[in-house]
Amino acid sequence: ELGLQMAGVLAKPVRLAELNEVLSSLSVAAFEANTTSLRQAIMNDDLYLLYQPKIALGTGKVVGLEALVRWKTPYGQVVSPDVFIPMAEEQGVIDEVTDWVLRNAIRQLGQWKAEGLETRVSINVSASNLHNLKLPDQIAKLCTEAGVAPDSITIELTETASMGDPAKMMDVLA
Repeated sequence: ELGLQMAGVLAKPVRLAELNEVLSSLSVAAFEANTTSLRQAIMNDDLYLLYQPKIALGTGKVVGLEALVRWKTPYGQVVSPDVFIPMAEEQGVIDEVTDWVLRNAIRQLGQWKAEGLETRVSINVSASNLHNLKLPDQIAKLCTEAGVAPDSITIELTETASMGDPAKMMDVLA
């Protein structure tokens, strides 16, 4: 009635051999989150964004949104950002993830603006991304292409990665 898929039917009392038989009959593909599968997810647009509203406590009004990246595997599993962001930072894939998030969040902001919805979007950026001196120009270019003002974007620095070259990072932030 609820449209749930049944893995099998077991009679009580459940016997281990019967449970193992039902479980082994399932055709669930194994999935391992690694840099190869993450790069493939980026190319296939298997990443997606959720938008969490930011609310002014004094007025209760929505004052903007925060773009939150998620990864849905080809098998329907959702990989937590707590799993794939640290992996991306450690394995050198974080720039590709950030590029995808920036491009899609700013494009969505442009679509909302074209539909008459004026809002702000916050985008999380890893400290690992701050080695890239071209990041500010990239954000400005994406804003121009989407037809949004750069001041409608807030860049939030995540705490997950360590800061490697503070002088270069301060230059990018400035």
